[in-house]
Amino acid sequence: MFANVLNQITGKLDSRFILTLFFPSLIFWGGLTVVYFAHSGLETAVTTWRAQNADIQIIQIIMALAWVTFFAYLLGNQLTWLTKQFEGYWNWFPLLGKRLAKLRQKHYQRVLAWLDENGRYEAIYYGFPFPNEPEAVMPTRLGNILKNSEQYPFKRYDADAVLLWPRLYAVLPDGFSKTLEAAKASLDFMLVVSCLSGLFAFMSGIYLLAVQSVWWLFLLCFLGGLVVAWLAYNGALEAAITYGQLIKSAFDLYKDDLCKHLGYELPKSLVEERAFWGNVYDLIYRGEVAYPGALRYAGIKETVPATAPAQPWLVRWLQSFFGKGETP
Repeated sequence: MFANVLNQITGKLDSRFILTLFFPSLIFWGGLTVVYFAHSGLETAVTTWRAQNADIQIIQIIMALAWVTFFAYLLGNQLTWLTKQFEGYWNWFPLLGKRLAKLRQKHYQRVLAWLDENGRYEAIYYGFPFPNEPEAVMPTRLGNILKNSEQYPFKRYDADAVLLWPRLYAVLPDGFSKTLEAAKASLDFMLVVSCLSGLFAFMSGIYLLAVQSVWWLFLLCFLGGLVVAWLAYNGALEAAITYGQLIKSAFDLYKDDLCKHLGYELPKSLVEERAFWGNVYDLIYRGEVAYPGALRYAGIKETVPATAPAQPWLVRWLQSFFGKGETP
């Protein structure tokens, strides 16, 4: 019965939503329900369930799945905020959040300096901001991986990744965009699992302590949830590296396509290219450019309007005397 209702509901939902948000939410709430009844009496709950008629059971299943779906949609709408928390944007939390962020930032600044001194450039390329900008270091490993991919287009081409990404994404070919979406879905899934596992550990742990449950159940739920959260976070780091490299590749391979779609001529050198993308940033963000000559429209040639040939002085005198168009 449960499988039939579940198939009918999930059949109406997007596959990415189901894998990334719905199933993790279903396991999360299902796990909390099991923990609750494991203490209050699992056998009693099963007996009560079997004693109900089929209509009541179906209604309860539909209500439970509706709640899980609603929760999953709420979680999906907060994915950007959730990702930022894993990156280390904790300024919303007064005092403690800023202090913790600074401590972790200093730690990774020391790690970056050590990598730079020892020539570990591959590790920097995949997972850290550039060594000459230690202030850009983030408080978390995930934040540094994504910051690296964000800095790459600016360092190479003077192109602002945050501003240009929505426009570049619109011109990506289908094959590349699908690969990118799969990498992003993998990252989102790991972050959701890590978040819900940690939340499960604390919620179940607090409940089991409050009701003075058996010690082994507390350890199983609390430590088990933390272990799953840690494993999922490490999986998110690997997914973030793949996602970040695809973002870099998108700028390397398809920035010329974006230039053409914007209607401009392609730059002919690296110097021109850096000037071009810098002016595109100014035009989009500020509405004006410092060097208008760097933005040349494709297929349009500047022409100087031709002047009329000089006429003899007698013709000019007659035109001025009789008026233009009235010469005899």
